[in-house]
Amino acid sequence: MPLVQTSNPAILSYQELAAAFQRLNRITDFGQLSNHVLAELSRLFEVEAAALLLVNKHSQELEIAAVREVPEEILTAYLQHPARAQAVAEAMVDHNLGVDDSNCPEQVRSLAAAGLNHFRLFPILLEENIIGYCALASSRPVCTTPEQQAAAPLVLAFVAQAIENAYFIYQLKQQNARLEHMMTRLQNTQNHLKRAEKMALVGKIAATVAHEIRNPLTVISTNLQLVHDKLPSDHPEHELYATMLAKVRGLDQTIKEMLVLARPLQLNPRPLALPATLERVLVFVERKFAARNLKVSLEVPEQLPAVLLDEEQAQRVFLNLLLNAYQFLPEGGRIRVHGAHQAGDPWVTLSFSDDGPGIESAHLPQIFEPFFTTRTDGTGLGLFLVKHILEEMNSSIEVASAVNAGTEFRLRLPVAK
Repeated sequence: MPLVQTSNPAILSYQELAAAFQRLNRITDFGQLSNHVLAELSRLFEVEAAALLLVNKHSQELEIAAVREVPEEILTAYLQHPARAQAVAEAMVDHNLGVDDSNCPEQVRSLAAAGLNHFRLFPILLEENIIGYCALASSRPVCTTPEQQAAAPLVLAFVAQAIENAYFIYQLKQQNARLEHMMTRLQNTQNHLKRAEKMALVGKIAATVAHEIRNPLTVISTNLQLVHDKLPSDHPEHELYATMLAKVRGLDQTIKEMLVLARPLQLNPRPLALPATLERVLVFVERKFAARNLKVSLEVPEQLPAVLLDEEQAQRVFLNLLLNAYQFLPEGGRIRVHGAHQAGDPWVTLSFSDDGPGIESAHLPQIFEPFFTTRTDGTGLGLFLVKHILEEMNSSIEVASAVNAGTEFRLRLPVAK
């Protein structure tokens, strides 16, 4: 049954209004909803220009949500009005039918009329509270027919409900975003606790090893060295003692790594120039790499921002990553050290990539775990130590690798402010 009997196609039936309301309710984005509301109202009341103003629930100020055919200079004048909310509120003489241009301050009249001869300003009410206003402007009188006046309260009630629904959904999305943020923080805390448990375990093991093994190991190493030095180079057992000495030194290095993990890091972060720091690290491995014809390409621009790191620990990290590549690269292999920074980014990216055999995908999640290694002579502490030091210096590390396609370790280092 039609809302009113009319031949005017702009006037909607109850069914058509209900369908329009359902369409409005499906729109949850405020921008889309505001524009759709103005389109419906402009069509219903046959106006050339319109503006939708909504009350900000936090500041209680009126804000322009959408406009149609309103000149920019009029919008600017309205936005610069020092008390626009009060001005509009004072203009609302009749909450049922709106007001005409004789009751409005100049700033509101300019916004509503948009340079046209006639306008009406309608309140948008929800449970007797004004949540916004709709200003309609036309070259002929606005909302003067009985049909339009009968349709206006119902349409505006629909609009008010649609706006409230959109705001409710917006609040739900905001709440969900906050919950997701809290869940992420909780997960990070749990991960940190897990790492702390692992570090505590490693610390206990390291303390035990240092106490029970290192002293007798020193005695063994000293005596092996004495015997080795006394043997002539062509003695049949000369090579045997050399091998035993190498193994003992390897054990001593493992103990040193574990002791680093057992003790709290004493960090002294300061601005570091990455090119110079990496050059110093490369000096340590230059001869070692040259013996196997390994090439290191250093692609770190001089203009790269300084990073905030502890120099000693940063060198330990870089050296460990280079030696890790050394362990797996065939003779003649290549290592690329690349630095990059985007303007405004608080992080510098530093990557260590090689053309070695790569890492199996099943092993990638484990390579930073303590004691995990695929080498028979490895300790499984090198990369764990790297990750631990970087996290203590507010940095991070990721790995990308594939079998026969090489490996890349990508570091995010904080820019020194």
